[in-house]
Parts: sequence; structure tokens; C-alpha cells
Amino acid sequence: MPSKTAQRAETTGAPGASLARVRAALHQLPDGERRVAQRVLEEPDRVVYLPIAELARITGVSEATVVRFCRRIGYDGYGRFKIALSRELSQPLPRLIDAIGAGDSVAEAMGKLFASFARTLEDVQALLDPEQVQQAVGLLRGARRVEIYASGVSGFAALDAEYKFSRLGLQAVARTDLHRRAPSATLVDAHTAVLAISRSGETKDVVVACEIAKRRGAALIAITTNPRSRLARLADVVLPTVGEELPPATGIPAILAQVTVTAALFVALLVSDYQGSLRHIRDTAEGLRAMLG
Repeated sequence: MPSKTAQRAETTGAPGASLARVRAALHQLPDGERRVAQRVLEEPDRVVYLPIAELARITGVSEATVVRFCRRIGYDGYGRFKIALSRELSQPLPRLIDAIGAGDSVAEAMGKLFASFARTLEDVQALLDPEQVQQAVGLLRGARRVEIYASGVSGFAALDAEYKFSRLGLQAVARTDLHRRAPSATLVDAHTAVLAISRSGETKDVVVACEIAKRRGAALIAITTNPRSRLARLADVVLPTVGEELPPATGIPAILAQVTVTAALFVALLVSDYQGSLRHIRDTAEGLRAMLG
């Protein structure tokens, strides 16, 4: 059964959403499904015309594996996936991003990096549903305080979100360390909103903290690439992001994607209370000037 977020992408036909979902899921798929995903990304204009039996044959998998792949990225079958894919073929398709290699010049390496950034932003835009962002804003605005949970490189996005939300007057704090996150999860209540950021949606200490927080009545917003993860299943709102890496793995595009989602939350919070937000922004700016002056 596709997640609610995936169902929305399927019915709205957001430009680029099907290929963005394939790229987002690529490195989390089992081997057989990954081969299907790679073929889709390499030859989308051919795949859209292939019967399921032929796609299964050329990728060396069973038809059931093709169906599982389609369901994993949010479509209820191969036919529905092909319909969504065909909508994108009338638009320019993004080329595959080449890996940075030992023979690259600085200019070539930078060009590949910026190309991956551009596609990351396009994919996030294709995947992110304004209605889901609006629901998340409602939870954040309705909370007395906001706890932000993340580990590892996702901690950069958590700290950035803490800063942005605080500028708007939210009582927000990022818990990027297990030993700070564990006690905070036991102190939340129904007046708390938790924003959890995990690329895989399976980061154990983040998921366990969210389970504790949910039992204590907190609302949960998840930012993850995996709509079927433990974290996503716990969440009241799931904001999808992308997880494709620029080879060799750097983590940079994934961090950019997460920060882009929190930036979308920031601007949505801003417009939800524009005058109040501007007042808080001015107040914090004056406070900074006073401290530095």
C-alpha cells in the first residue's frame, strides 16, 4: 500500500516526481529492485513502452520484483508507474550525473557538483507536497516548543532548522547528540512538536526517541527519503527528501536536500504569520546588534 505522500504524488502528477522517487530510493533498494531502478534511470523513454515481462527479462529479475519496486516508490503497480513516467517524457530529462574522477580538473569537478545540486533542488521540488508542508506548519505553530532530532550528517540540517525556526519566534532546540536527545524525549508532551531528520528513516536512536515522544503525546514530523521506514510510519506528517549521492559518496547533495526541506518549512512558517514573523526577525537582529555592538 503506497504511503499517503506517495499516493498524492501519484495522483497529482507533479513534474519529475516519478524519476525523483526512483533516484531517492536507489541506494536503499534490494539488489534486484536496484537493477530495475537503474534501467529506468538509464532508459526511461524505452522503459515506458516495455511490458512488465520484458523489463523483468532485461534486468534479470522476476515480474514480482518489478511490482515490488513500483510499490516501494509509491505506485500501486507497474501500469500506474508507467503512466506517471510517460507524463515526464514530454519534458527535458535530466542527464545522469557523472562521478567525480581522478582525471577531472577543478572546473570539471565543480561542474559535476553544481549539476548534482541543481538536480537535487529539482527533485525536492517535485517530491515536496505543499499540503503536507502546510500540515507540518500547523503542528509547529500549535506547539509550545519544537524538538529537532537528528544524528550524523543530518545534524547539520537540524542545527540549521533550529536557527531558522528560532528567528521566527519558535522555541526550537536541536538534539543532535544521543545523550541530549534521550532525556529530552522523556520530557515532551502533547504541547511539543518533534521534527525528526533521518535520511534512511531507520536511524535507531532517532527512531527510538521518536517512539518515546509519540507515546508521550508529541506530534511528529519526519524528513526522510524512505516513506516506508519506521520513522515515516510513526510520523503524523512525512516530508520526503532525496538521497542520491554524487559519486564518490560525499553526503553533500543529501544535506542540501534536507536543508532545502527545512527552508520550505521556514518560508511556509513565515507566510503563515507574516507580520509576527517579521517582528521576531527584527527583534533577533536587534539583539544580535546589541551583543556585537
